[in-house]
Amino acid sequence: MAAAKLLYDSGLNVIVLEARDRVGGRTYTLRNQKVKYVDLGGSYVGPTQNHILRLSKELGLETYKVNEVERLIHHTKVSLEQPLKDLEIILSVFPYISTNSRSSPQTTSFILE
Repeated sequence: MAAAKLLYDSGLNVIVLEARDRVGGRTYTLRNQKVKYVDLGGSYVGPTQNHILRLSKELGLETYKVNEVERLIHHTKVSLEQPLKDLEIILSVFPYISTNSRSSPQTTSFILE
């Protein structure tokens, strides 16, 4: 979408084709009575992703807050201890990656209930 916008802003006619039978590529929200809803695929935009947040605002796209009230992981038969430790390490680097951020690096932490 960013490439299409740059081309359009340069005066070219642009058509964006979606390869899936739905908009959003890997993004997909599963809705049912057991889990209410769960986002699958590349559907999250974090606070360090200023470029995509700005682009979505320019295009008039609607964004939603992440559901932080309910448990976000349901129905698992494996221990989540090590995967969550790994995830915390991986996510802790994102504040340092953003070259577009003007604020100081932030720390990300997770609390399990």
